[in-house]
Amino acid sequence: MKAFLFSLYLIAVLVIKSFALEIPKGTAKVVFYNQKGNPIISLEDENNDGRFEKKVIFRKGKPYKVFIDENYNNIPEKIAVLTENSQVKELIFDRNEDKRPDKWQIYQNGRLVKIEEDRNFDGKRDLVSYLDKNGKIQKILRDDDHDGFFEIEEVFKGKTREVLLKRPKEPVKEKLIYEEGKLSRRLIDKNGDGSFELEEHFKEGNKYLLISRNQKTKVFCFDRRGKPFLAFVDENNDGLFEKKYSYTEKAWETLKPLITLKAIVNICQGQAKNEH
Repeated sequence: MKAFLFSLYLIAVLVIKSFALEIPKGTAKVVFYNQKGNPIISLEDENNDGRFEKKVIFRKGKPYKVFIDENYNNIPEKIAVLTENSQVKELIFDRNEDKRPDKWQIYQNGRLVKIEEDRNFDGKRDLVSYLDKNGKIQKILRDDDHDGFFEIEEVFKGKTREVLLKRPKEPVKEKLIYEEGKLSRRLIDKNGDGSFELEEHFKEGNKYLLISRNQKTKVFCFDRRGKPFLAFVDENNDGLFEKKYSYTEKAWETLKPLITLKAIVNICQGQAKNEH
């Protein structure tokens, strides 16, 4: 596809050179036609500097591809691929002018739906963004180590952003949940079995609660200095916690009545504020 686009562009360049002496100075637009009277190539000088920075290739008499070369070095910085209705189907960019595309914008019915980027110009896409019908980013895939695998996935849901840290052919390693731009929760799969054994809760950048799920469910409350002050244990994983440990008193307490995880979250939040 890349070679084909630049082949079209070179054809346009050859046409320009062939007819350059016959085009009067100050001409803003030139259109070349085939023997049937259908346009095949047009050249346009949109900024009136006497040079043609815009070249249009026609197919079946309709604009098919538009090449923009604003610095006149015969390397187009932008190529627009059009539909039969002359709507933009794809925009292709060469930002470093190495004759290799490094950014692609995909459109459906005139609406931008996906952006792909090659950020380090190695010829491979390493950032993909999906947009919703309102033009807002819905999902982002990132390959930050440029190994061909998108190890980071970001999903946007209103004011919530979920960041998934992935491994090739394995379950999600970590999930980070942000509320209004601030880290709210962090879930960790320690053994790669597809379940999150650890769940950390944050408020104002500070961890105040840790849930550990194994044969028993354990919950730890932290103060703003990051030190635990309470621990709770659910011995049989039925959702009800039977024991509480106080780090201040260094003693266990049997809970009667039993309490739920939701109640423990409220305890941790409230006591963390008081700097226990």
